[in-house]
Amino acid sequence: TTTQATTQTQTISLINQHRLPTSSSFRMTEGNSRVEFYGFPKSEDVPFVSAFCHKLETFLRATSTPYDRRSTMSNSAPKGKLPYIVHNGNVVPDSHFAIRYLVDNGISSDLDSNLNDTQRADSRAWQSYIEEKLYPCLVKQRWGDDQNFAVLTEDMMSSVPWMIRPLLAWWVRRGVINTIWAQGIGRHSESEVNSLMENALNDVVTKLEGKKYFHGTEEMTEIDVILYSFLSSSLISRFDPQYNESVLSKPVLVEYVKRITQKLFPEYESLLEKLEIIMGENFYLVG
Repeated sequence: TTTQATTQTQTISLINQHRLPTSSSFRMTEGNSRVEFYGFPKSEDVPFVSAFCHKLETFLRATSTPYDRRSTMSNSAPKGKLPYIVHNGNVVPDSHFAIRYLVDNGISSDLDSNLNDTQRADSRAWQSYIEEKLYPCLVKQRWGDDQNFAVLTEDMMSSVPWMIRPLLAWWVRRGVINTIWAQGIGRHSESEVNSLMENALNDVVTKLEGKKYFHGTEEMTEIDVILYSFLSSSLISRFDPQYNESVLSKPVLVEYVKRITQKLFPEYESLLEKLEIIMGENFYLVG
């Protein structure tokens, strides 16, 4: 409709006003219609702290989809959240719908093309488990724990003028806490959240043990994109100590993250070095 077209034009105009310079390009081949991928600002050699941004970039790499990565903030994004993509004038917010758009329009390959209906249903159930149960536990620990929040403020808001930094940090924290309270995880005690997190990670170990990828395939599927992204996005951060300790204490998860990082993100040298050290320590502990 005319109204929808006008709204889309206004949205694209708003996005253009708030764009930051392109951070990087990946597989930019002349003649391809590249995807513009918008996520939070980050260094080239570390994962996104946002697991959903990391998820979308992991998918783009896993499918060899040509893309330009651009930095922005969520207040200038559609739906007020990141990531989102722009492709041929189409603005697609949310990592899930961005991936569906890319696959449905033949821009990216379907990583699940060889899965049967039962395997696809299993993947969807696990996606919900990871994104709606495990990840909110991490968010609760990150923003609800005073010590973790203090480190987060120091690391993530260092460029904010010191006079307004405490107010901005308080305002953002209040929004996050209110969100996870409404979601449900925010109502649980610290010990209850730790228990839910540990149970989920142990379940992932059980699923992955003895297999290269989640479904026992030789190549990644979409659920591997999700698992990898949510396991690895925080491993370099200083403000997720409980989550990182739990992930890194499980050799199956360490090996899984290392394998996919080497395959898709070899530039993450600090992460790979950390995983190598942990694998060495695990070897001696087992021995």
